[in-house]
Amino acid sequence: MMAMIIVLPESPRWLISQGRDAEAKEVLRWITPKKSKEDADNEDAAHLIYANIVSAREFELAAEGEFSIMELFHGGKMQNWRRTAICFAVMACQQLSGINLLTYYISYVLENSLGLDHHLSLLLGGFNGLEYLFASAIPIWTIERVGRRKLLLFSAAGQTLSMAILAGAIWYVTENQDGPAKVGMGILAVVAFFLFNTFYAQGFLAIPFFYPAEITNLRTRSRGVAISVMSNWIFTFLVVMITPICTADIGYRTYILFAVLNFSFIPLIYYFFPETAGLSLEALDAMFDCPGITKGVLSKSHRRNMIAISNDPFRRDSHIDVEVPNACEKRLSVGHLERGSEQ
Repeated sequence: MMAMIIVLPESPRWLISQGRDAEAKEVLRWITPKKSKEDADNEDAAHLIYANIVSAREFELAAEGEFSIMELFHGGKMQNWRRTAICFAVMACQQLSGINLLTYYISYVLENSLGLDHHLSLLLGGFNGLEYLFASAIPIWTIERVGRRKLLLFSAAGQTLSMAILAGAIWYVTENQDGPAKVGMGILAVVAFFLFNTFYAQGFLAIPFFYPAEITNLRTRSRGVAISVMSNWIFTFLVVMITPICTADIGYRTYILFAVLNFSFIPLIYYFFPETAGLSLEALDAMFDCPGITKGVLSKSHRRNMIAISNDPFRRDSHIDVEVPNACEKRLSVGHLERGSEQ
């Protein structure tokens, strides 16, 4: 790993923030693909990205001034508190889903809650891990096509259902030791384990690790990602520590708790987590440039404006040919036109 890190380039956005523009341009030329095989070089495409990064940095400085750690905890023009809260929340949701209850303790749960023998519990735990591996490959094709929000909502809904089934099956097995459907309910519980991992792998496995970098702006990106990682380990520790106690003391109610938590993620994601697929990092400066509690998360016309800016960052110098039905989109359009006229 150390050998690989040595040859990795620095982020061009970080280099520009440090005043090392020549190095940033070199990295951009290296990582920017050519538009077609016939193109001799990618100089124009790399320069366009460079100009967009510089423009975004100048806008952020004009809006907020020099960076202060306190701006992570207040709204302001860039809505950095909202961005920071989303960074923290997306990782909290990932761990509070109960994934570590099932990955770390699956053999323990199968043996102690369902009464399976030790060997079979370990074997099923191994198969569960293999199925998880194959399920985690599916988002390679879906994350960009389907989008972040839809996959997170799909995961949360599937995880809620899986935890509810698991709670019911374990309740029956533990409360009806001699019940006629004990074996069938045991099988249903095992299926729920596999279902949960499959749903989790579609959204919450990968998206929380890169979503914080997308949702934050240039000046807060490293801090936002750091806060998200802190959130990840806080809630990982919490879940891992309480799981044996909960399964021993409250039994099947543990899974009801996690079912409720997963269900609570659905309105949180729907109302407050914006879609970032198809948008440039610089366009995300204006992601929350809307009135109201959701700040444009549910506005389709606002998203069309964001896509227009992402596809052509210098489109701000001309009219953005999309519908402008309300003050949110109008302010976004005028703001970017004004920004362009200052260049």
